[in-house]
Amino acid sequence: MFGLPTSVLNRYYYCIYLTKEMIWLLSVVLLILSNKDFPDKSEVLVAEFAGYENFFPLATLDLRDRGIKDKIHIIYVSFNYSGPWDDPNFPDGEDMDHFTFKIEKGGLYRPTFDKKALVIEPRYQPFFDQGKEIYAKVKSENQSIRARLNMRSRPDWLQNDATPYNSKNEPYTFICQFEMEGLFLDDSWIYVFYDKADRQVKYVHQRT
Repeated sequence: MFGLPTSVLNRYYYCIYLTKEMIWLLSVVLLILSNKDFPDKSEVLVAEFAGYENFFPLATLDLRDRGIKDKIHIIYVSFNYSGPWDDPNFPDGEDMDHFTFKIEKGGLYRPTFDKKALVIEPRYQPFFDQGKEIYAKVKSENQSIRARLNMRSRPDWLQNDATPYNSKNEPYTFICQFEMEGLFLDDSWIYVFYDKADRQVKYVHQRT
């Protein structure tokens, strides 16, 4: 190169190699740091809903390596009231086991269900309090939530296939599934889906 001595060229190429390695290492570190267990509610929900105690943030996933620019927040929602399955507090076709978050500015989530769905009825309060204690214990022990997430290529349904479809009648992208037992007073499996076109995240709960 430009008549430079071999020793100079070797140092030049070695510097390029080190620079590439540093860039790769930095990207890995940033990816690790951007994934987080037990984020604060203010980091995942719009302010209007962040004050409700029904939401239990479990993890935030950075899935840019899968081509997903939006951060995926894994949130458990505890519904503690005796609403009907055709509940008017949820959009048509949704209920306590099938619900949606809209991704808004800054990547914060806004539930599409009404706040009335978050009412905790007195008869459910003891179970809700017990669930909070379980969650608090897991959080205080800094247990890894991401280790619990099954990031398989397709869902392993306990019941019927409940893959959601977007406004273009295209299937949502499957993100992960995980079991709630040991995290809250709930024995359900939760399936998480994401759609880039609608910028929504959908949750499906199933039980054996």
